Amino acid sequence: MSGVARDAVALVVDRARSRSRHRVVWALPALGGGNYLYLWMYAWARSREGQEIRVLHHAPMDPWLEMFPRLQDLTIRRSDVPFLAQRRMNVWNQAFEEYGQETLDAFIDDVILSSPRFAAMLDAHESDRPALMINVRRGDYYSNPEFRSQYGMDLRPYAEAALTLAGIDDDASFALHVISDDPEWCRRVLPEWFPHAEIIVPPRAGGALGDLSRLITTENLILANSTFSYWAGYVKNRRDTLIGRDSTVIAPEFHVRSINGGRAFQLPPQWQTVDNVDAEMVRRP
Repeated sequence: MSGVARDAVALVVDRARSRSRHRVVWALPALGGGNYLYLWMYAWARSREGQEIRVLHHAPMDPWLEMFPRLQDLTIRRSDVPFLAQRRMNVWNQAFEEYGQETLDAFIDDVILSSPRFAAMLDAHESDRPALMINVRRGDYYSNPEFRSQYGMDLRPYAEAALTLAGIDDDASFALHVISDDPEWCRRVLPEWFPHAEIIVPPRAGGALGDLSRLITTENLILANSTFSYWAGYVKNRRDTLIGRDSTVIAPEFHVRSINGGRAFQLPPQWQTVDNVDAEMVRRP
């Protein structure tokens, strides 16, 4: 087939797909659970409007699909995608103003808090609910030079400012619980930064979803500049509201250097924030 013929066939297929009632959010394969949740929420919201829309399946989704069975109805495997289904290639749905609190809360109620297994994990943490916890994102944010140049953050001044917002005095003794993808780094470094603190880094149990459940059930939560961390804050807020208790979440205003002038666009207005954008945008980590 000549190039002209191929182009003509592609044009016909594209036109047919544009009229199809089947829509597939063409997710990238190397994303994490936090990014996928935004895509699932996008599909969920449009399904409620009557659209036939699913998110393309990738293997990293599997633990999330097992924990939250309602996500299975929003996911489609590549082999099951109709040939003429619309492919939505550039869906992110991460800006808070795109979906809003009402949609976010309804998605959390219907998809996340409806999971009996996850609800049991959350309930199990209630008896030893920490007063203060920080999520420290390390991993490929710092080991991958490209990611570090985009997401790398000066963690110490951010953590110090966030602790001040949480009501911790400079010379006060306090317990700081830590959830991180690099617990050994936290055990080594954080005691040097905060000599008055008892640094508690629990063994990782249950992978990312175990980490998520612990973050959700803390009293005062300090987030990282990651979508996984943001979802911990979202679900914590909603669950605390349903229980009828205060919900304190603190987040950095910096997210990534290449978008929106560095400023996070995923943060709800009720969160307290550390304005570290200007400082981070002049750094070259």
